[in-house]
Amino acid sequence: MLEPHDEGPLSRKRAIAAAVLSLILPGLGHVVARTLARAWGWFAASIGLGLLLAIGMMLAAPVPGLVLAFFGAGLLGVLPFNVAAALDAYRMARAWRVRSGPGWYRATWLSVVAMLAFGSALQVVLSPVQRWRSFSIPSGSMLPTLELGDYLLVDAGMRGTLPVRGDVVVFLLPRDGQTDYIKRVIGLPGDRVQMKAGRLYLNGTMVARRDVGTYLASGVGPQMLLKRYVEALPLGGGAIREYPILEASDNEMLDNTEEFLVPPGNFFVLGDNRDNSLDSRVLNAVGFIPMANMVGPAETRFWAQDWSRILQPVR
Repeated sequence: MLEPHDEGPLSRKRAIAAAVLSLILPGLGHVVARTLARAWGWFAASIGLGLLLAIGMMLAAPVPGLVLAFFGAGLLGVLPFNVAAALDAYRMARAWRVRSGPGWYRATWLSVVAMLAFGSALQVVLSPVQRWRSFSIPSGSMLPTLELGDYLLVDAGMRGTLPVRGDVVVFLLPRDGQTDYIKRVIGLPGDRVQMKAGRLYLNGTMVARRDVGTYLASGVGPQMLLKRYVEALPLGGGAIREYPILEASDNEMLDNTEEFLVPPGNFFVLGDNRDNSLDSRVLNAVGFIPMANMVGPAETRFWAQDWSRILQPVR
């Protein structure tokens, strides 16, 4: 029968592998270093730290200030923690003389499988209740508010609720219930919405807009010089919501429509790039959006090609 025996320090190559693994998942590299008690200690601490961040992201909307705070917590908390775990795993692998016997191989792989399985299961459990969801912008239908390649954080805690008029929201396309769309909410249940000669009418009143110059739209397809306006959508009680829109002209295909009456439990959306947007004006393609299809309002732009727009609120 084989007896346990002392071995020398693990090779430098294996020690580096242990460090890299613990940098990715604290504790995993300590398994490679054959220090299982230490491995589970680092792993448990890592899970605890991750849960604290996850709980915070479940409770709060992803507004710019909190996104910056959580980014800082990750940069100043999680990253140094993982680096410390990696350095410790390397030191353990190189400095300790490990005592191993016939069962060490089985214990090692059982620990690896258990850690990976627990981490994966935790992701599956937390994912449906996670409030922060990220989306990227694949088209120019929301120019100039959102540009091609922007990455946004959406407050999925508002899923299935009635949005606020003027909000930029992500929703599931009604015709398939799967495709993510992003547009601006214009009409709520009972509202009457119409386009006449390029102007937006809400409940029979033309929505005010002012000319603010031009905008060179680029991205997919040829560049286009468009007219830029700021529209002032009434919210009720004398309040308004201002946002930029683009128009090629006031005589395009969707610049004259019927009057749409928004049914109960639905809302009506438009793209800010009015003459290059498939939206609620096209009933057989988008149409009215059921509240059940609401994913959430876009809150924060966390990445953009223009760095000055990073961590800016979506308005």
